[in-house]
Amino acid sequence: MIRRRGTRVAMIGAAIAFAFGLVILWFVIKMAHGRAEYADVTHAPEYVGIVGKEYAFAIPMPACGITMDRDYKPPADEVVVMAPPGFSGPEVLWCDDLPEGTAFRVVGVRRCSNCLDSREDEVMVDILPGRGYRGLPVELYSDDVVSKDESGRPRLNFQYYAPR
Repeated sequence: MIRRRGTRVAMIGAAIAFAFGLVILWFVIKMAHGRAEYADVTHAPEYVGIVGKEYAFAIPMPACGITMDRDYKPPADEVVVMAPPGFSGPEVLWCDDLPEGTAFRVVGVRRCSNCLDSREDEVMVDILPGRGYRGLPVELYSDDVVSKDESGRPRLNFQYYAPR
């Protein structure tokens, strides 16, 4: 009788572990096949020093049109500006070189709310004098963007961007 009770407890524990595993698997599949979702963190205190400010590229920077279509079909959904040499892949539809001195204004910051990796927040800009670039929203690639000032607050990395 004691043996049966132990077996029953083990079976219940195994069933709970199996159910928990299915929930984890569902979550991972959902994250891998879903679109990234973003929360606007433009007004977070740490970004007060960069939002609304104008900068210029300190070096020529590639601006690449990216599609979010699962089959990588046009049109582009956004533009990613990244330090040279830029990047490639099936999602990249085109790339333009923005010359050194091209002006831009930081218009917002967004944070991925459903990403599994630990991405940095994404800085959104307008290439001046217009809005966006080619009518699309523009993101500065996060690995190139932010460094910390002496007080530990985020600032744009002066290796790539110069204040105007």
